[in-house]
Amino acid sequence: MIISEIIRIIEKQLNLSQNTINSETTFEEISSWDSLNHAVIINLIEQHFDINFELDEMLDFENIEDIRKAVAQKIN
Repeated sequence: MIISEIIRIIEKQLNLSQNTINSETTFEEISSWDSLNHAVIINLIEQHFDINFELDEMLDFENIEDIRKAVAQKIN
């Protein structure tokens, strides 16, 4: 499932405990989610799903669900 894979990538990159975040979690809710980690997370997701995001797409992401929707659109 796409969302669980994305959450696993985020939890690993940010050293979060499992089940700490969900699809509605916003980036502002996670103190370690800064601009550098955002770039790394997006890169890891792109590599994992073999997709590429445009800069404007990445800047529009506000929560994890936004990322999931974008990934689902790219792989379909």
